[in-house]
Amino acid sequence: MVPLASLTPLARTAAAAEAPPPPVVGPRRVGLALVALLALSAIAACAPPAVGQARTLLERGDYAGAASVASTGLDAHPDEDELWRLRVEATLAGGDASAALALYREYADGRGEHDRDLLHRLAKRTLAQGLRVPSAQVRAASVAAIERREIISLAQAVAARMDDEDDAVAAAAAIALLNSAPGARQLAAQLLRSRDPVARARVLAGIARKLGAPTRGEQRAALGDPDAEVRRTAVRALADMLTADDVAALTALAAEEPAPAVRAAALRALRTRAGRSEDRAALAAAAARGLADEHISARRAALDLLIALAAKAEGASENQAEAALAELAARAEPALAVPAATALRDAQPALLEQAVTRALADDDASVRALAVGAAHRLPDARARELARASLTDPEPGVRAAAAGALLYLADLEARAQDERQALREQAGDALRALLASPALAERAHLRLRVAVDLYILGDAAAAAALRELFAAADAGVRQAAVDAYRSVRQRRGGVAPELTHALAQALADPAPLVRVRAAERLLEG
Repeated sequence: MVPLASLTPLARTAAAAEAPPPPVVGPRRVGLALVALLALSAIAACAPPAVGQARTLLERGDYAGAASVASTGLDAHPDEDELWRLRVEATLAGGDASAALALYREYADGRGEHDRDLLHRLAKRTLAQGLRVPSAQVRAASVAAIERREIISLAQAVAARMDDEDDAVAAAAAIALLNSAPGARQLAAQLLRSRDPVARARVLAGIARKLGAPTRGEQRAALGDPDAEVRRTAVRALADMLTADDVAALTALAAEEPAPAVRAAALRALRTRAGRSEDRAALAAAAARGLADEHISARRAALDLLIALAAKAEGASENQAEAALAELAARAEPALAVPAATALRDAQPALLEQAVTRALADDDASVRALAVGAAHRLPDARARELARASLTDPEPGVRAAAAGALLYLADLEARAQDERQALREQAGDALRALLASPALAERAHLRLRVAVDLYILGDAAAAAALRELFAAADAGVRQAAVDAYRSVRQRRGGVAPELTHALAQALADPAPLVRVRAAERLLEG
């Protein structure tokens, strides 16, 4: 841990900020609490004695004893849900996640549906375990997940991580409890001087998110940090609190910074000043320099700044910005020409078709995929024509993008039902062919993307493919499958029980980060 040093402005008002207000308990809250207590008492009176015994042992940390009592109780009361819950939870808490998930499968199959309450309990147990693993990365990820899901029951365990030997973990804990735990702000201030750049970056991002503009001084100071990722974090934080005084610093950074990612971040941050007439000349000059940058990420960020300037401009300035965009749309590399033409699609629609058509003929498959993704902004008939033509592209990624474009076009509100169905069928046929293609056997991430799109269409083969990807040999693929669960649920409005079983099984994944990610996904639903 870094030594205690003089406090920064961040910490000077910490004592007042951290003094918690006294709890307010009015008659209504007392009444509701009494009703809840009576209800729980009634439930307890009807439950088998083994429920109370197993719960007591679980709360004491005697996980083997709790599992044993619950198991014995189930012999006499096989349909008692709470005994099943306690047995499964105690087994997982005892460290045998695989056995716990096998028991959960048996229990859920017997009751005919998932038990959301139990899944949430298992997920919280998994995150609590993640706070104690040897890997600092996993401990920090667990803290962050607990913060995002606002799990109050684990606040004390997170507070203990403020004393973690790893500064990055301590930083995550301090940020999680920044507005509630005594000492959290002082610790965050100290960790801004940590030797670990991950800790410094984590604090900068966290204080910007939770405290906002008052941390501008810390962010400005970090622009000179020796670590590029810390500098980028500070730039991104400043974007939401940018003042006229910051423009010169960021334009200089965009021109002179050695790290491409930081140059790109500076150019993107400057977009928030695009509507200020006093900054237009400086921003236009920064965009012009950025468009000549050797790195594509900085060039694309410069284009985004130019687009923002065009959107906010009036009169002669508007004409100049639009002329610059039109020149890019006509002559720049496709990665810039397509988005530039897209920005002008209302004023100069012909430019977009020209840029998309040119990009679709490019030798680079990623450029062709970019063009397919932009084609839906063309007139409807032309958009459908180009998407269908791209279904025969030799690159599977482009074909997947074309199928996705057809799905997007099918879902437009003005689409007639018969047309919508035809487009969805075309997309489905293309996706099924891709999923069965040997070309995707070694491209698991693309296979996952195709399976998700196909699953949205209700295809059984896609569900099987997704379950396989949850068990892929590569931990990165398994983690991507876990993350895809959220997309599937949001786009389809729910998921099949088997896919939820696959996600629950990920709580027993050999990779701790996958377990943490699976726990967070389960807590979202």
